Amino acid sequence: MRTLHPVRVTILVLGIAWAAGCSSDTVPSIPASTTGGATSSGGTASLGGITASATGGAAGSPQTGGKVATGGAVLGGTASGGASGGLATGGVSVGTGGRSGAGGGPGTGGVASTSGVTGGVAGTGGTPSTGGVVGSGGTATGTGGQTMPDAGTSTPDGAKDLVSSPDSAPDRPAADATTVPDSSGGGPGGEVPLDPTLLAKCTGANPIKCDLPFANGNYKVAVELGSATASATTRVLAETRRIVLQPTTTAAGAYTRFTFAVNVRAEQHDGYSAPGGILNLTFDGASPAVHGVGVAAASIPTLFIASDSTVCDWDPAVYNPFAPDGTDVSGWGQEVSQYFNAGLAVANYADSGETAGTFYGKFSPPAKVLMKQGDFLVVEFGHNDMKSDSSTTYKTNLQKYLTDAKAKSVTPVLITPVSRSGGAGFASTVDGVALDQTMRDLATAQNVSLVDLTKLSSAYYGTLSSSAKSALFVDGTHFHEPGATQIANLVAQALKGMTTGMEAYVR
Repeated sequence: MRTLHPVRVTILVLGIAWAAGCSSDTVPSIPASTTGGATSSGGTASLGGITASATGGAAGSPQTGGKVATGGAVLGGTASGGASGGLATGGVSVGTGGRSGAGGGPGTGGVASTSGVTGGVAGTGGTPSTGGVVGSGGTATGTGGQTMPDAGTSTPDGAKDLVSSPDSAPDRPAADATTVPDSSGGGPGGEVPLDPTLLAKCTGANPIKCDLPFANGNYKVAVELGSATASATTRVLAETRRIVLQPTTTAAGAYTRFTFAVNVRAEQHDGYSAPGGILNLTFDGASPAVHGVGVAAASIPTLFIASDSTVCDWDPAVYNPFAPDGTDVSGWGQEVSQYFNAGLAVANYADSGETAGTFYGKFSPPAKVLMKQGDFLVVEFGHNDMKSDSSTTYKTNLQKYLTDAKAKSVTPVLITPVSRSGGAGFASTVDGVALDQTMRDLATAQNVSLVDLTKLSSAYYGTLSSSAKSALFVDGTHFHEPGATQIANLVAQALKGMTTGMEAYVR
């Protein structure tokens, strides 16, 4: 993991906790149809959704940052087969099938739960994108995953009503195409070749950490997991504890290849910072083993995230205001990369304690320089805005992000604030107007895509037992790592059901 630099911060708690999120030992599974949320047992599917559109414009170059870590490796033999793994029984299957390319990815196992819907979708090849790679297909399997408690079997009838997308979205590559242009180099078909010199920079046994000197920008990273002499179970993280592959099991003498995208940049958060110019990889799990690592610069779209502490990257070992006892905390933006194939790199700018207004001045200067045509921007605020801003101010501030995105031909998506454990609303204390409804109205007025995460998350909590729901949260607002992972899956599956262009990159 990176070397993070603590920053002195004064924390003011005003009755409602900031927004953030993270890890626990058990994870409730997500209902089968997460694109529109889930009904509570015996309940009714919630409704929602707005239509939207995006426009085109100038080009930029996504780059900034990176983080410092330490490294490690286990040697083995030659590559064979596809990857298996993910969140197994009761979780989200994140298995891979063969070499996944940038712009294409292996099929995934979908959503599996002990009493829910099992199975998934077999990989059918790569997905076209700028700078992508031909995916080799494969079938997702759920071996070596985390066991999760039963979250129920209900599938919301109104699920699709909770996401909406523009009627006139720009043309995007079809998700099932098998050829992907790739300007990032690599071997035949655009795959990323393994580089023994990179593996030599990795150190440690568990975790295995790799500090790789690469300039700020987007990269495709290939890892080959497994050991020549023993079975192994390996999880892969990049940069600041961002899960890109859930625990994956390989037999002795067997190897599996997995490719994903990483955005390297400097990060500055409340309480800590991380330097740029370093690509950090971490391999942990019950018995991690790495046989090879490869990195190639990639001309691929970037997903920019603007939000608060429920979404941001956290490193509790350095800074954790929500659980001073050391309990883990994660934001859903920190865990969403595992749901995208190697054709899309995530740049999570979200930070703790921010409103749409206070964050704009931090986000806009660097992001507007880096945003380019074909990129995406998701915006989620509300937890902190309700304490100090009127609905009118909130709407005005949100509009700034939409204006900037459209001016750069970046596709914006609004996301209503993730619900708290108690399902509390987001009425502004200034004028009493619900901010989540204000965002829905703005999306309709501006013809911008919307993911109604307020309703999706609340409906999902309704499918859980009291103890399973409690296990998601650090404090009723912020998430443990498994909770953040589940919310990330809700967001990814909602995006998969839309026509913004991001659906082509969801695993």
